[in-house]
Amino acid sequence: MSNNQRKFIWGIMAILLSSIMWLYVTVIMDPEGSKEIRGIPIEYLGEEVLNSRNLYVIEDRTGIVRITVNGRRTDYSAVTNSNTHVEVDLSTITMPGSYRRAYDVIFPDNVRNSLTESNRNPVYVDLLIDRMESKVVEVRLVSNIITADGFIAANQGSVEPYEVRISGPSTILADIAYAEVTLNLEDADQTIDSIMSFRLKDIDGNEIIDQHITPDVPEVRLHVPIHKKKVVALGIDFRDGGGITLADNINFSIKPETITISGEAAVVNGINEIKLGQIDLSKVEASGPQEFMIVLPNDTNSVSGEVTAVVTVEIVGARTTTVVTSNIEIINAAVPDGYSAITNMNEMSVLIRGPENWVSMVTPTNVRVAVDLAGQELNPGHMLWPATVYIDGVPSSRVGAVGDYSVPVEIIAAE
Repeated sequence: MSNNQRKFIWGIMAILLSSIMWLYVTVIMDPEGSKEIRGIPIEYLGEEVLNSRNLYVIEDRTGIVRITVNGRRTDYSAVTNSNTHVEVDLSTITMPGSYRRAYDVIFPDNVRNSLTESNRNPVYVDLLIDRMESKVVEVRLVSNIITADGFIAANQGSVEPYEVRISGPSTILADIAYAEVTLNLEDADQTIDSIMSFRLKDIDGNEIIDQHITPDVPEVRLHVPIHKKKVVALGIDFRDGGGITLADNINFSIKPETITISGEAAVVNGINEIKLGQIDLSKVEASGPQEFMIVLPNDTNSVSGEVTAVVTVEIVGARTTTVVTSNIEIINAAVPDGYSAITNMNEMSVLIRGPENWVSMVTPTNVRVAVDLAGQELNPGHMLWPATVYIDGVPSSRVGAVGDYSVPVEIIAAE
């Protein structure tokens, strides 16, 4: 027999001898002993019955359950915190409150009858039971926004929804006063539109965190308009007439000359002037101021605050005179059969304006007042109709009538 064969045989004999000794100690001898098990999970019996009464386990104040198991080594060695649990019966609880309940330790089936337990820690399970309710609280926005140069926060911002419904234990709900969204931002240069979470606060501003509190929405939409500021000029349009033109006869000023507006950058970038309106020079009898409302472009706001502007008009290089004419006519009057259109106005005073040399040429025979009734539905009776003044014999663009004129017209039966 070789050396290798002898070593192999002795190895086999050593293994057999150790196995025999282990069997003797563990099976034949199998000494009594004990073992501490920590972190044993708690299971609630009757929890559905408890929930049907709108009662729930809000807090398990017990902490870690640990026990000592006693028995033969082969039995207690098989027990761990993963195959052992603690059972607490909740079915008899009918009211909210703090409860102390005894518990049963449940061992694995194969060793349940061969083990005992001792040194329970804790001896009882302490529970907090409460009702689940709900209530609505407002969502408050706390913002600290520093805008970039040339921009402005148009308002403090808004949240949607502005209220949230929260559900949870009544004792905790009672302390919740509102939900808070906090926004801190620097160098803001565009409108903020984002989804953000919120925190629940008590009346003193202390945050309330509890795993049993459930909001109907986990987040809210935050909208803070960040607008660009821009200085724009105010302007006015003129319509030539009444013997004068903007180019030849008008000096004007606007106060204020500019205003500061704000809006989305894409909007205000395209605005360079705001028109106040139009001045019809044929209606302006003399130099002086006129007040206009400042109508802002859509989707913009006034930062500087002006709501009106004054346009002061100065008329130069024109003469004004009054001419009394009896040349009054009604034209294009489609009256019903058997009727005629007449006026009882025999003469009219007309204010004439234009360059000195042309105005001095105007006489009453040059001035004609016409009432044009073309397309009008005419019925018997009296009515005041607008009239147009014509200056015949001089260039109409150089001399004109100033103001509005009207003539009374009567539709009567023909004689």
